[in-house]
Amino acid sequence: MKRLPVLFLALLMLFSLSACGKSDSGASGGGSSNSYATPVKTMEKYDGAKEYDYIRYIGDLFNGADGGYAVKMLKIRAKGQFGQDRIGAIENNRRNRYADMLDEFGSNFKIKYKIDKDLSEKLDKERLEAYREDILSRADSLFDAVEDYHELFSSEKEEVAERWGISLDDLDRIAEYMEALGKELEGARVDAGYKLKVIRTITGRALDEPEEDEFEMIVLKVNGRWVSYSALMGLSSYLLF
Repeated sequence: MKRLPVLFLALLMLFSLSACGKSDSGASGGGSSNSYATPVKTMEKYDGAKEYDYIRYIGDLFNGADGGYAVKMLKIRAKGQFGQDRIGAIENNRRNRYADMLDEFGSNFKIKYKIDKDLSEKLDKERLEAYREDILSRADSLFDAVEDYHELFSSEKEEVAERWGISLDDLDRIAEYMEALGKELEGARVDAGYKLKVIRTITGRALDEPEEDEFEMIVLKVNGRWVSYSALMGLSSYLLF
């Protein structure tokens, strides 16, 4: 049996696709909006959205903090039938979710997010440094995966490329982008951050009164772009690896 390095395949083949929908703007990564509220606004944008383009969603999600490499890798994945099927399944699930929300809340339902500034807090330097260390750990995982990839035999690389329905050159390019993304995260500046208290409110004709729930969200200013901490930590699953 051919050996395929475990770490490389773990990043390439993990399909923990629990991305529920959180993002900002621009398929190339990084929209015009860029404040600490941007990650919250993008969550609001995609929560209950009728139309859902997964690659655009990922660009919005990372808001340029990843250097745009996430979208570049996904566009290559989408060239093959394997990637198309995975992305199509995610987008279909989102359409089904929208239909369920229409039934539950009514055809005129709306979802709004509001930051409770009184219960939110700015992160101090010590906590920012701790989050930066977490980001560096993601960079190390990417570097390890790229190293594993370069240790594969040519026949093993061809096997992965064939499984994905892309060319060997495309697979090599994904490895190059993965390394570039690692470098982007390795040199990440985390200049500011907040622990936000967010209130989510749903209104609709089928509801007697608005439904409301609260959650906390860590947002960081990474390389000059505001992004959610959970997005960076869930990097491999969002990239369909």
